[in-house]
Amino acid sequence: MIQFQMFGFQHWGIYIGEEEVVHFTWPSSGAGSQPVQARFKVRKEKIKDVQGVLKIAVWNKFDEKYPPLDPVCVVKRARHMENKVLRYNPVNANCEHFATLMRYDKALSDQALLGVFGFAGPLALQALLGSLASNLDYL
Repeated sequence: MIQFQMFGFQHWGIYIGEEEVVHFTWPSSGAGSQPVQARFKVRKEKIKDVQGVLKIAVWNKFDEKYPPLDPVCVVKRARHMENKVLRYNPVNANCEHFATLMRYDKALSDQALLGVFGFAGPLALQALLGSLASNLDYL
């Protein structure tokens, strides 16, 4: 998982090789005016092109608590989600939920649980992504 430190929050994605990341992200324009329940897109882009980044780190922060899926499987899952438009919610369907679901098959978000956005479970994103991916052999 790639952590992008932004001003006041962390943004997360899945590194897929060749300096590229797949991430659940805000629209390319007008992000500040989007409502909390906005529909955001899963995109692939060069790490250097992710906007608003202060620092970048590789941080697979739940590896000690949850066994990660095979890296090839993680990349396939993330690539399968490219260009999907999903409902965004900071408390239960955010970029960290997306990245952890790809890596651990569990939608987790410390930001949501620690009160940066409030407290809620990640079940909505997990259910949505699970329904999209339920028929895939590699999941």
